[in-house]
Amino acid sequence: AYPGRAMPVVDGEGGPFIGIVAMRHLVGAHPWATVGDVCDREARTIDAAAPLVPDALEIFSSAQRPELAVSWQGQVIGILYVSTVQGMLSSSAAPQSRANQAPGASRVA
Repeated sequence: AYPGRAMPVVDGEGGPFIGIVAMRHLVGAHPWATVGDVCDREARTIDAAAPLVPDALEIFSSAQRPELAVSWQGQVIGILYVSTVQGMLSSSAAPQSRANQAPGASRVA
């Protein structure tokens, strides 16, 4: 499932990062507002080479935002959603918890 609808906002083609615009920013915005007017200019970035744990989780926690702009060599290349990271961590933890069960043991849900 697609976690959200947000896009990075840059100044010109390939220019510096300005912020993130999401559907929640557009709801109720003036029809003549620019993307730069409504975007979240306090949005944070994370380098594409940074580890999800702990780096991304720490930034999500301190920024209190549901998405981060991902950059590579100074260019914004995408968006990372906290829900995606949480889902990935949840699914990777499930096999580990089953691996710790005794052979033949069944899980009670």
